[in-house]
Amino acid sequence: MLFIYGIRSKEHPAQPIRNVYCKGCGHTNHTARALTRYAHLFWIPFFITSRPLQLVCDNCGNITDKRTLPVEDLRRIRRAFFSLWNTLPYFTGLALLLLTASFAYLGKQETKQQELAMLERPQVNDVYVADYAKLFTDVDMEGYDYGAFKITSLSEDGVSFAMAKVSYKTKYAVKKKLRKGFFKPDEYVSDNEILISHEDVKGLYKSGIFSSIHRQKAAER
Repeated sequence: MLFIYGIRSKEHPAQPIRNVYCKGCGHTNHTARALTRYAHLFWIPFFITSRPLQLVCDNCGNITDKRTLPVEDLRRIRRAFFSLWNTLPYFTGLALLLLTASFAYLGKQETKQQELAMLERPQVNDVYVADYAKLFTDVDMEGYDYGAFKITSLSEDGVSFAMAKVSYKTKYAVKKKLRKGFFKPDEYVSDNEILISHEDVKGLYKSGIFSSIHRQKAAER
């Protein structure tokens, strides 16, 4: 993917500044110029990197270094250019990033609550994404550590699972396959069943060995 990023500058309209003493000729009338430099990604401003100022005497053209200005004069000049309303737009990208992160977090929390509800009330055909490497520590998975368990039956003794025959390198790859319904054909599921007590199922989920739960819709079953 191509990323377009960098630093851009916006020049602000020049402002007349009065009552600032010019060390070159003694006049007090100046013209101030200012830039806002900002970082961008795909031309969306993310944050301000600097805001340089230049003060030019209207009489002799002498440029006054802002570092030599009295603090009150510098504040007065900055107020002429920069306000809250022309500052906030330069943080648009950062605001969008934070907003996206907030929605992602809320979505993750909602999914977590749904999974906890499914964990308390399991159903036949529920599918649990599983970390095979942690579950079967005596087997070398050769990097293909993630698979899935499908509930085949429920009893007082626990939950019976059929294990997927195919494993993947990441749990996200398993989730992608689940969305495509790869558990529908019987050939993807082992004939052997594994019985796990209800408490152990909850423990496997809390420990992260079962990382997520997928419940098929009625139309998918």
